[in-house]
Amino acid sequence: MNTPTERHEHLTQRLSAANLAYHNTGESELSDHEYNTLRQELRALEAAHPTLNSGLDVVGAPADIQVMSRTHLTPMLSLGNAYALEDLQKFEAKLSNHLGSSGARQYTMELKIDGLSCNIVYRDGALLWAAPRGNGVEGDDITAQIRMLGLPERVPVQGDLEVRGEIYMPRSHLAQYNAAAREKGEREFKNARNAAVGCLRKGTPERVSLLKFAAYGVGRRPAALDTVTTQAEMLERLRALGFPTAPGTTVVGSMDEAQQAHQALSDRRAELDFDADGTVLKLNRFDLQQEAGLGSLTPHWATAYKFDMPEVSTRLRSVTFTTGRTGKITPVAELEPVDVDGSTVSRATLNNEDFITALGLHEGDTVTLRKAGSVIPEITGVITALREPGSAPVTVPFACPSCHTPLLRRQEASEGGRAQAAHHCVNAECPAQIQARLLYATEKDVLDIQGVREAAVQGLQAAGVRTFDQLYALTEQDIAAVPLGEGRVIGAKNGAKIHAAIQESRSRDLWRFIRALSIPGTGKGTAQRLAEQYASLEELRVAALQPDAVSVFAGIRDIGAFTAGQIVEHLRGEGGRLIQALNGAGVTPTASRALSVGTGLADLKVVVTGTLSLDRGAVETWLRQHGAQVSGSVTKKTTHLLAGAGGGGKAQKAEALGVPALTEAQMAALCAERGLTFLA
Repeated sequence: MNTPTERHEHLTQRLSAANLAYHNTGESELSDHEYNTLRQELRALEAAHPTLNSGLDVVGAPADIQVMSRTHLTPMLSLGNAYALEDLQKFEAKLSNHLGSSGARQYTMELKIDGLSCNIVYRDGALLWAAPRGNGVEGDDITAQIRMLGLPERVPVQGDLEVRGEIYMPRSHLAQYNAAAREKGEREFKNARNAAVGCLRKGTPERVSLLKFAAYGVGRRPAALDTVTTQAEMLERLRALGFPTAPGTTVVGSMDEAQQAHQALSDRRAELDFDADGTVLKLNRFDLQQEAGLGSLTPHWATAYKFDMPEVSTRLRSVTFTTGRTGKITPVAELEPVDVDGSTVSRATLNNEDFITALGLHEGDTVTLRKAGSVIPEITGVITALREPGSAPVTVPFACPSCHTPLLRRQEASEGGRAQAAHHCVNAECPAQIQARLLYATEKDVLDIQGVREAAVQGLQAAGVRTFDQLYALTEQDIAAVPLGEGRVIGAKNGAKIHAAIQESRSRDLWRFIRALSIPGTGKGTAQRLAEQYASLEELRVAALQPDAVSVFAGIRDIGAFTAGQIVEHLRGEGGRLIQALNGAGVTPTASRALSVGTGLADLKVVVTGTLSLDRGAVETWLRQHGAQVSGSVTKKTTHLLAGAGGGGKAQKAEALGVPALTEAQMAALCAERGLTFLA
């Protein structure tokens, strides 16, 4: 596999075959680690070479496999990760920003079983349905399999209850199954998690009987459980209702105690009859969990703390530098293939120049490597004793590898919202950026324009298309004539399909168009927050032109000052020009909701906190609709705090700053004075 195209084709074939086997028989050809490692490599390869696109970024089964889907009553979010005590301390500091000064806090430290997360829904005491996490919003129905596990069919609880836990295969069951498989000459499972997924998918009583379930909490809970006020109490209640839980859960009062509990559980791993890849730290009190709130992808009140993974060493072959859609230059280490925790690794990201400098990396070095979070390959150090004399340090190139424009080193937002330095190509006409942006805009989770893939993007770019707004001016004949290389063109039939898909996308949801603008630091969650605040692209563009734009955007839920600055900078430049071009092309995105109902509350700057009788998100939305600025933190500029039960640190801070705290009734009265019916 010498060329990127050949490697991409190989990875696509391997992963496609694994997907098909997994969804047809439940027995993937790859272990979970192997699949995720190859998937990570494929994504990195496609990011580095925008013309390559596997089409595999789809959650769930292939389109030709019909399965019943269940929508979770409340989303099943992922967890952030910590790898050391320092990470726990950062988690605590970030949590304090959400909670303010709320006094001493307690946490539960729980084992994180390596299995398949599942949601079991009970309605008025009867088991209604069950589904795995899926994409976080919905998952395939596995009610029949859950009934085979011997879990309670009924619980003495009225209302809707979501019991959440991990489906796993005990190590002893895996050993028994594989021993029997060897005798029969059948294929063995490579690890317990892969076995759990396979047996669940197979769905036969014989296979499902090998599995176990351990509850780790609840999603939606009815009023009948309001007397349960902490995570530790909820685990006890779940056990009393007949649900097994993981052993070893402890309550701690500090990050030092959390570290000690984590290490104690790590030391017990060899005694366990199941795989565990870490622990989970959660705020114990439910009112504080409510106060801390949720991010777009993860809860603010919990994090996974990963166990140390084994390290191996291998040789650095070379470092490649690629240009992404925002101009960021990504260095990738090309390694001698090596087995890391059950999978072969040949590539690993090097993040940025600071990371390379901290490693002291030289060409041809022998490096140590491990799986970060048991999945992503991560270089952890250099064995300098094995360095060849005269080897040169690895340096970031002076110019863009695609267009040769001198690179600019600047700050950017990382995944966790922190700022970090990276090199960027600032040439808006950079061919690599143009290809990457065009391809990104057409992706399923952006504008979902079917049929526009890597070869078509190359041809469109050769035909003069540089921004996705220009797609809307193309005729069927224009698209049919787009070259695909080797004398081929898209052709009339495919051209008609692509043209229809482009036209269909004209009215996609507003947040999808915001994503398509390729604003640095702005993913799906941030795009959705902006779409909740503004009714159109033009309204968003005009907002970015205002003198106080950065502070206004920073006040939107889950958007900090740094990301707000990036949004404003982009919308005042290329992003703003793109919005004007889309307006001229007659594009009409669908607003996320009815916005800008009025300006009756335009002078208010409100923070909402605590448990309300109404949905908190709906309250914030209504306030914004009527002109109020809604922020996530109390400052001197805050005019009112809308406080429900358990207001915690924000209520204390508001009191210290002299910010009036209103109940729901008082907020309704204030609105009535202005001729508004609260949340009508």
